[in-house]
Amino acid sequence: MLDSRTVLLYFVEYEKRTALMANSLSQVEGELFSSEVLNDSDRIEQIVQNKRKEDIFKKISSYRDIKDHLNKGKHIKDELKKEIDFVVSGKKSVEEIISKLPFKFEDNKTNSANFITNLLDSSITICYPLLKKTKGSESSTKPLITFIGHIEEQKLKVDQFYINRESLDVIVARLTNSSVMEVTEIEKKNLMELVDANTYNQQHDLHEIIKILNDELYARYHHNLGDFKSYEGWQMLNQAFITFEMLEEMIRPIFQKEIERILELTTNEFPLPELLNTYLTGGQSTTAYVKEKSGYYFHRGSYTRNYSINEKQWHIIEAANNHSLLSVNGPPGTGKSTLLKEIFANNMVMKAKTLTDLWEKPWEKFIERRNKELYRIPLEIDDRTFSMVLTSTNNQAVDNIGLELLKEVPYFGEFVNKKTEAEETKGFFVQG
Repeated sequence: MLDSRTVLLYFVEYEKRTALMANSLSQVEGELFSSEVLNDSDRIEQIVQNKRKEDIFKKISSYRDIKDHLNKGKHIKDELKKEIDFVVSGKKSVEEIISKLPFKFEDNKTNSANFITNLLDSSITICYPLLKKTKGSESSTKPLITFIGHIEEQKLKVDQFYINRESLDVIVARLTNSSVMEVTEIEKKNLMELVDANTYNQQHDLHEIIKILNDELYARYHHNLGDFKSYEGWQMLNQAFITFEMLEEMIRPIFQKEIERILELTTNEFPLPELLNTYLTGGQSTTAYVKEKSGYYFHRGSYTRNYSINEKQWHIIEAANNHSLLSVNGPPGTGKSTLLKEIFANNMVMKAKTLTDLWEKPWEKFIERRNKELYRIPLEIDDRTFSMVLTSTNNQAVDNIGLELLKEVPYFGEFVNKKTEAEETKGFFVQG
């Protein structure tokens, strides 16, 4: 059975593998080297070890308790760097260095140990060959192949590699004197075979993998990578791009860190909330839309009388009150935003009704100490609070609905205009 942790892990790994393919290397932390470095495993290993030392020191010293300790003198920093050298070179264990550090919080100690262990086990990522295009003051650099591997017996051993389809399209377009659009359609079968050629199987040598790709290109087009000079502004660089912890330091989607944080916090003792778990796994009892059978189809609040909602939207509002998770899909212009505003208006009315129903009830005393008494409104914290959070992977979409509410609902605009600088507004739409 599919579980939420498996889903989260899948998305983390998927994003790691595809992040580089969707972004220019100019946005990625790493270093460019002459392609000659690919023949020098010792040099590659030295580059990686120096970066690992730098990252370990940066991680450990980021904690306040360790930072205060290091501020006592330069000799303490030098001693820590020396210990890190021993760990990276394998002369000391992770436990030895961690046990010597004055962590005040066990979580910091555990997180540091896990970070160092994962870092030392991580792979080397090499991007080669590279295509670069400059337009005005902007430039974009993309890899043809991304190799992920490690140093073994003083040689670079490739564990995985990915061919960037976008870069391959550009190269084949040049070799066939075609446009990229034509290649994408006409050469679709060849391109797929080039990316997934069986002859790559069991290959762990970077140069051999490049040779196989060259042979495959020549067999199809009587040209290879050596014949690519430039195409529509793209040029092939005689350089390799190296990053240092697999794909960890590359540009990542905005939510990847949040997903990893959820994984850290999720345990058997503290599982994911049921609603989030249902969202991730799709639930075990997913059903298609059917009209609600209550027969009432009634809600109290409506956003506008000028454009009333249609029958299906009416049913959806009814369904929203009876389901913990509801998916509503449709192309632009089919009324999704209108539906959202209607739900918003209904919640506002229902919240106002709830408050008026409680208006005459006495507030509940819940703290009495040192001649102080604290009271709270007799409102049960349940669905009747009618709170809403509007979120999206597209910031503009959230801005649009917020600005529309400010413009179309007089109360919101008046509230924001009356707010003083000293006041803090949370959970409200503020036009910036």
